[in-house]
Amino acid sequence: MFKKFNSPKEYCILPLVGVILFLIFLNSCNKGKNIQSNVQLSKNSKTIIDQTPIDKESHQKMVAALAAIKDSTNDKNKYLGDRRARQVREIIKNAGLKSPKKERWFHHRILGWAELNLGNEEEGIKHLKLAYDLLPEVQGEVEPKRIFENIFMLGVAWMRRGETENCCSRFTPESCIIPIIPSAIHVKKEGSLNAIKYFNELLDEAPEKSVWHYRSKWLLNIAWMTLGQYPDKLPKDHLIPESSFKSDQFYPVFKNISSDLGLDTFNLSGGVVIDDFNHDSLLDIFTTSWASDATPKLFLGE
Repeated sequence: MFKKFNSPKEYCILPLVGVILFLIFLNSCNKGKNIQSNVQLSKNSKTIIDQTPIDKESHQKMVAALAAIKDSTNDKNKYLGDRRARQVREIIKNAGLKSPKKERWFHHRILGWAELNLGNEEEGIKHLKLAYDLLPEVQGEVEPKRIFENIFMLGVAWMRRGETENCCSRFTPESCIIPIIPSAIHVKKEGSLNAIKYFNELLDEAPEKSVWHYRSKWLLNIAWMTLGQYPDKLPKDHLIPESSFKSDQFYPVFKNISSDLGLDTFNLSGGVVIDDFNHDSLLDIFTTSWASDATPKLFLGE
């Protein structure tokens, strides 16, 4: 089993490991020089590190640099920042219903996708639906591919909603693994049912060999899978055969035991290091998140 530590001291483990490696390298490269190391071995052969003033100064510089990155994320990071969403929200607020319909459609579509990327699913669906409702009135002014894109994005938004309500909030070791088995079928069905509606519409309207047709066909099959009604509910021309989800080669199945070990935390994917950080002959796990304001996590083996 693993336990999680939130003490700031625990987060210094990786930098300190780096110090050890650096000192080893330094000693090997300075032949004959008298270098005073701050690394000592205790009686039980566990490494003890006394931080020097330089170490502490370096640590503070690192903390300041990370804080600066965090503070600038919203404005400068195009993946995690909300600058674009804030700008379009302001445009929509100031424009009101008097602005041209094409402009309103454009801004609702852009804001819907931006909100979805920020994890604001309800707002994303709301604005993508507002854009969708304007499609009949702007159809002659907008490229067909943008119309298809709008419909597809709305379907994806609803599918994301279904994943959040089921795969994330009701996580099981089998969640989101294709082909979806009975224990991973969605309990809350609204997300997938709405997604199916828009994917079906797109399959009826988009050219058969277009990217929108192929994407919608794939996600339509997955959506019905999440409801436990694949392949029965799919018409033949939209059905992806069950054989497509099987392999001629044997692949080992790795059971997801993260819940049993207390490792099923929820954050943006980041980095991971597995090592024996506290020298008790058990492997420990250190994880980080892609989000600049997230806290690293250390799990010590028990």
